[in-house]
Amino acid sequence: MSNLDALAQKFQEYAGDDRRLNLEEFQTAFNLNNKYLCERLFHIFDVDQTQGINFQEFQQSFKQAQENPLEFAFKLHDGNDDGCIDKTELTKFIRASLREANFDLETAKLQQVRDILFEKADTNQNDEISLAEFKQLLSQSPHLQDILAVSPAQWLQPKSEDLDKKSPQEYWLQRWHYIQNNWIKLLFLTLYFGINITLFYQAYSLPQYALNTTWYRIARGCGLALNFNGALILVPIMRRWMTWLRKTQLNNYLPIDEHISFHKLIGQIIFALGLAHTVAHLVNHNLESHSFQIGYPLHLFLLYGSGHTGLILMLLLLLMWFTALPFIREKGKFNLFYTIHVFTYVLWIGLMLIHGPRFYKWAVASIAAFLIELIVRYRRSTKQTHVVNAQVLPSNVLALEIARPHDFTFKASDYLYLRCPNVSTYEWHPFTISSPPEREDAISLHIRALGSWTGTLYSQFRSFAENREGNTSVPRIPVYLDGPYHSPSSHIYQSEYAVLIAGGIGVTPYASLLQSILHQRQTESSLLKLQKVHFYWFNRTQDSFEWLLEMLQRLEAEDNFDLFDINLYLTGAPQGANMQFVTAYTAFDLLHQEHQVDLITGLKNQTQAGRPKWDEIFPKLKEQYPTEQVDVYYCGPRGLSRILRRQCYKHGFSYRKENF
Repeated sequence: MSNLDALAQKFQEYAGDDRRLNLEEFQTAFNLNNKYLCERLFHIFDVDQTQGINFQEFQQSFKQAQENPLEFAFKLHDGNDDGCIDKTELTKFIRASLREANFDLETAKLQQVRDILFEKADTNQNDEISLAEFKQLLSQSPHLQDILAVSPAQWLQPKSEDLDKKSPQEYWLQRWHYIQNNWIKLLFLTLYFGINITLFYQAYSLPQYALNTTWYRIARGCGLALNFNGALILVPIMRRWMTWLRKTQLNNYLPIDEHISFHKLIGQIIFALGLAHTVAHLVNHNLESHSFQIGYPLHLFLLYGSGHTGLILMLLLLLMWFTALPFIREKGKFNLFYTIHVFTYVLWIGLMLIHGPRFYKWAVASIAAFLIELIVRYRRSTKQTHVVNAQVLPSNVLALEIARPHDFTFKASDYLYLRCPNVSTYEWHPFTISSPPEREDAISLHIRALGSWTGTLYSQFRSFAENREGNTSVPRIPVYLDGPYHSPSSHIYQSEYAVLIAGGIGVTPYASLLQSILHQRQTESSLLKLQKVHFYWFNRTQDSFEWLLEMLQRLEAEDNFDLFDINLYLTGAPQGANMQFVTAYTAFDLLHQEHQVDLITGLKNQTQAGRPKWDEIFPKLKEQYPTEQVDVYYCGPRGLSRILRRQCYKHGFSYRKENF
């Protein structure tokens, strides 16, 4: 179905019994949020000015727009239909189009946009822009050719994404790049599954079980593998041991960045082995009862001997598995998941020591290491500090500054766990440190209110801010810190060419990194290998950039080494293939050409409208670094990670994602 056909179908859907669209129906059908823009479009489509658009007028207007797109755009701007655009009309239209595109400029900047357009367009100095002058103005816009190449039918609906079609050569090249980028993880998983298969076969084939049924031997094989996995599952969640390992040479040979994913994998394997172990024992009991005609009911088998502990163990596994599912763990019920997970696992370990007489031989080392971990965590997390400053930012973000303990040493991009007794006595939550390690007086955190705990924390400090009444001090609210812990981004110090990609609040680890990297370059630190950092940050709304805009401006001003390439994207704004926004985008281009500063952010690079086009960005990076190793780091929405991962494998870049 063509774009015009799709819009025609929408027309038929909303037109109603009279087969006409009124203003309200027109706005709803084509999802036009701004009233002024909607009224101008409706006015142009309503050829006979009867306050209703029939299908013939609808088709006629689109045909004219397709044949003369610039004249159509001129009519949109010409608010009183007198054949000229004056400053008032232009200001009103630009303000409306910017708001439709999720931009909001203060009056002075809006006038600056209007004035640059009139300066370039009004060649006869009569304070009006004619159609000829309008066409000449837009010819200076790099967006114009893209817009003229797009059917006007697409102006009123989202642009569809093309499917990524790969040739067989490209497919296998991506697979090879995947192996190159993940060989440590693949080797580790091969070793892990190899050990499980070996243990299963070892128990399955023991001579003393030769006369038993196949089901009994399956149960014994699963039992031995359960011993191994039951002890191993503690290892990936030992955050302090993981941080220590990152500092050693083992970091180059272990997939430490995937420790949480590995913990989840072991959990799934334990559940599967436990289920197979239980079913195998039940089937074996049934077979033996029939073969030897033993009157041993199933309920007695389950309630006596090792049967009752095995039954309870399986029920505990089922509870842990169910409460760890995403719809519980990630949908506002994290506390339920965490509490049940910890309490149930303690019971599970205790019962395993009773149920499996040899389990203690497997688990003694991991339990001892975990107890050491808990002791160290407890000793470090009982030292109280306090909040020294708090700022409520747009998009429900809270910026906290916490007095830095004298022994709290961290690296850029590290994260910590925070406990605030004023919110909850026992809950700990992880947050990335957004301040650089070179700052000695305080630690800063940027926290978005998403769940109940972060929402309560945000509400409390917002209330403090609203009730200060001239008092600029913040109450000395006590908090406790557990950390620091290293993140995947810490690998950046081994990179020469890095690409940092952040979505929304995912920018926090890079806020610390960028500041620390510049400081090390300024002090000529021998630890820094970086030659170039390409930074991409995208937000849906303009005010979301205010979180760290001042820091980015300072970085750019102090970067005398051409170290940073900063690129910001406003994803809530159309990408330009829409005639409604062409004058505003033209003004931004003209102002940037004259002043080399972005009107919205004050940075050198222009803020781009729409989502980053990764299929264009990555080939340019590959062209820029054809033989060099490029390392890509990402922190943001999970869905984009798959797209970035594919692009990295396609172009031979390494890829790391933050996993807390």
